[in-house]
Amino acid sequence: MKGYKFTLIEIGKIKAFLDLNLPFSAIQKHFKKCGKSISKGYLSTIKNQKESNKNSINSCNNKRGRKSLLSERNLKQINKMTENPNPPTQSSMALKFNVSQQVISYNIKKRLGKRLLKKPKCHHLTANSIEKRRIRSWPLYLRLRQNRWMRFLTTDEAWFYISESGGKTRVQYRSKNEKYSSGEVFTEESHKKGIMVAAGISANGPTKAIFVEPGAKINAEYYINNVLKQYLKEAERLYPDGNFVFHQDSAPSHSAKKH
Repeated sequence: MKGYKFTLIEIGKIKAFLDLNLPFSAIQKHFKKCGKSISKGYLSTIKNQKESNKNSINSCNNKRGRKSLLSERNLKQINKMTENPNPPTQSSMALKFNVSQQVISYNIKKRLGKRLLKKPKCHHLTANSIEKRRIRSWPLYLRLRQNRWMRFLTTDEAWFYISESGGKTRVQYRSKNEKYSSGEVFTEESHKKGIMVAAGISANGPTKAIFVEPGAKINAEYYINNVLKQYLKEAERLYPDGNFVFHQDSAPSHSAKKH
């Protein structure tokens, strides 16, 4: 760290970005806007130091008086925690029972016979949206069957953002013989500030990512000029013979016509 000009607050911000698994390029871009530059080598040094500190803490469990075994009472408490739809993390369990995270993981897996799974993500759908999808699913299948799907270029847009999860955790615990589909799902009902990215996929490959300008009003005119035209250029690249079907959802900006 010798000769480093950043403040402790800025170093803390770098560590927070690393905890979020942001790429080095994104961190460099953030500080560049603030008039500061930082090399990838230095970011790597900070990351390695964080991992080294974490490993050293785990290796000192016995020196700090941590237990290596859990009582039956502790095990019942952990079992109750894992049955919660939004269970605590294994690290917080380890802190509560004064054991290492490896001990918690072992007991959940071997003694309770449960496995740690990420909740599958899904959109929050209204009853009207569910009914629309049910009605449209069969006609769509008829259009895609018998290899006709290979001529389809399917497009969509998605938000990328960082936000709180409202107290919901992204993991769950399920018995080894319990079906994955019977578990909890992770839903987010509202979007925070972020950036919208549009892209398409086909049997011949994906399109290039199209970034929507922050704050742009996504109406028919904007969609046609800034997104649809780029999609069609990509379609010509993926299907030089012009034999393709452009597929998109029924968002208002998609279905509105421009004369």
